[in-house]
Amino acid sequence: MAIYFTVALITAVFSEISVKSSNKIIRRVCVLFVIALPSLLFAFRYGIGTDYFAYVSNFQKLQTIGIHAVRFKFEWVYILINLIVGKLNGSIEMVFLITSIIMMSFIYYAARHYAKYLSVGAAIFSYMMLYYQMSFNIVRQSVAMAICLYSIKYIHDRKLFKFLLFILIASGFHISALMFFPFYFLYKILGWKNKKAIRVLFYIIVLIGVFNINSLVITIINRIPSLSYYRVYFQSSGRNIDVGFLIRYSPFLLTALYLYKHSWKRDKNFTLIFSLFIIGLILKLSGIVGSSYINRIALNFEITLILIIAYFVKGFNRKRELFASLILLLYVGFNWWYIYIYIGSHGTFPYRSIFSL
Repeated sequence: MAIYFTVALITAVFSEISVKSSNKIIRRVCVLFVIALPSLLFAFRYGIGTDYFAYVSNFQKLQTIGIHAVRFKFEWVYILINLIVGKLNGSIEMVFLITSIIMMSFIYYAARHYAKYLSVGAAIFSYMMLYYQMSFNIVRQSVAMAICLYSIKYIHDRKLFKFLLFILIASGFHISALMFFPFYFLYKILGWKNKKAIRVLFYIIVLIGVFNINSLVITIINRIPSLSYYRVYFQSSGRNIDVGFLIRYSPFLLTALYLYKHSWKRDKNFTLIFSLFIIGLILKLSGIVGSSYINRIALNFEITLILIIAYFVKGFNRKRELFASLILLLYVGFNWWYIYIYIGSHGTFPYRSIFSL
């Protein structure tokens, strides 16, 4: 327990220093720590993460059997990393290290892009508490989530080519990232303050789509044989209404609603970030119809939560109402303890490294 919290706290502190220090060398050293420290912890684990041994097994299959052994399980960028590491006589730890460096780099630079409006340290702390240990289990999607978060700035800047490039790279880790692409063209609906009524209508359409997702997507998959592997993710596995999720996320939703009312005047980018977060929450309701894969897609949108929390912290620090931001960060810490330590979600506690074997 202590190792995760310590790494999260150190990473958050170095993140904040990296944007506050006037010394260029100190800033670069801090960025190095932000990326390297969590990546090393991620890489040198043993048996940590529910799917840990599946990743190990598939790495070995790629080296012995070849790409045909996993072509319907993994996407092209992740396969390429495994193959290159294998050719260089590397191990699965090297694959984990590379993927984590990519993941942490995109998370850091995504938060840093909005450094004028939010606390980068709070964003990184929130990521480490809410999503970092999840990444031990869903390695490929966690990288895709980080790249999707980073790509949001190209929606703001209306740079289609760069946005498309990063979404394609993200989909090379997890195909769910392709669901992010249409939102570039929905910017006028989701990113403009004066489109509130249309935005609410769009949320309702997404909600209706979620409740009918199984029949819609299964029909498409049945027509495309190459997508047959993904059928199991969309087929209903029974209703799974996560009331706990609704309760746990209510403070975050209230925070987002508060910021939506006040922060857009200071940073017009917030409207889009808020909209993507709401879409993520709506997609998570897919548990009601038992569609586990849609719940996974939701993570690519839900990760905007770390920016929302960081907006809140900096906003209240400016008002010298430190108590409010402290309460929110304590609640983030409580969520971490409840999900990863008390419940033991994703199989990451207690931590064990390859050096303790």
